[in-house]
Amino acid sequence: MEKCHCARVPFEQIAKLALNRNCSYERVAKDLNAGETCTACREDMKAYCESICGAKEHKQHTNRLNPSFA
Repeated sequence: MEKCHCARVPFEQIAKLALNRNCSYERVAKDLNAGETCTACREDMKAYCESICGAKEHKQHTNRLNPSFA
């Protein structure tokens, strides 16, 4: 899966926005409602965004911003 089909948001867009805003991909995904409706894309979104943005930085944000991405 390459995007959240419910919100029509490509994972690439989420990762790029997270890097540009210097925030977690979880924050961007929540702002765009990605992964919020059916949640089927969450694991693929997590894997993609962590491969682009780096997993270490985003794991520290996960519980604080959106525990459902843990």
